[in-house]
Amino acid sequence: WAIAVRRAAMATTLQDKKTDLLERVADRLHDKLEDPLARLAGAFVQHYYRAVPPADLVERDPLDLYGAALAHLRFGEHREAGQAKIRVYNPQIEQHGWQSTHTIVELVTDDMPFLVDSVSMALNRLGLVIHLTIHPVIPVRRDATGMLEAVLDAATGDGDAVLESFMHVEMDRQSDADRLDEIRAELERTLGDVRAAVEDWQPMLAKIEAALADLKNGAKVIDPEDLAEAEAFLAWIADDHFTFLGYGCYDLIRDKDGDQLRRIEGSALG
Repeated sequence: WAIAVRRAAMATTLQDKKTDLLERVADRLHDKLEDPLARLAGAFVQHYYRAVPPADLVERDPLDLYGAALAHLRFGEHREAGQAKIRVYNPQIEQHGWQSTHTIVELVTDDMPFLVDSVSMALNRLGLVIHLTIHPVIPVRRDATGMLEAVLDAATGDGDAVLESFMHVEMDRQSDADRLDEIRAELERTLGDVRAAVEDWQPMLAKIEAALADLKNGAKVIDPEDLAEAEAFLAWIADDHFTFLGYGCYDLIRDKDGDQLRRIEGSALG
């Protein structure tokens, strides 16, 4: 019981420190920026650091927290619909307004499933160690050209609001420019794969019905128990028990070289 009380007290202390720290960041925003950018940045910071554990913030310089959030906001100030913006850089006070001992990845994209896991796996494949991930999903409103007009509260119910993922990743510092380009290219490919899988999710799911229909067409030549098992399996995976990442339809070709599968042109999804 005593240990639990101490832990609760420590958590409260850390949360209080985080609250105080973010208040100092907010004060700096209003001191350094003019409206309407100050209001926009203030709303953005509230979303940006809300879910970050206090222990990951309390030892940081308010100037760097201010600079990191403002840099990410300005990076995402313009984004065309469907575009994923990616920046991989080593922040410096003179150039970016804040600094870090780590290399930073900034992403701005439409909110989609699998983003954090996919980005983390892509960086791990490159042998990089992640030290911190900040991933707010922020309701925003943009004009017809993609310029950011407002950062909204989730409870506003604004019909023009869209949810966007602003992902900030801190990883082992990389000083080689070619290495930074390599990381960015890998993330571009990864986010392209995620978008393809997400956008084709419903069309891929619809292919289950076609597969079930094909099974019924073969009922005369398929053992009834095998048919029932296959139908039950397809129904099970369609009931949110499987993540569809890709789909392709193939013809079975039989020739002198034996049986071969040939993809039907235009059938690929995901």
